[in-house]
Amino acid sequence: MIHFIKKLRASNLEILENPLSTQIYGDYDVVMDLLKTEIKEVFELMDKGLLLIKVVKSDRHDYKPHF
Repeated sequence: MIHFIKKLRASNLEILENPLSTQIYGDYDVVMDLLKTEIKEVFELMDKGLLLIKVVKSDRHDYKPHF
């Protein structure tokens, strides 16, 4: 999965990482095209794997905890 994360970082999309998730922000078609390509590539490099994806229609890139 490190290969996958590095490919996301190299994209022109806004990528936010934390210990529990990697968030990708950008145009829907651009994000989905990137995911389609990179998920296929990383799965070809692995014998077995699991990838969980949540797709959310909102822009939370500037979210700040308020507690």
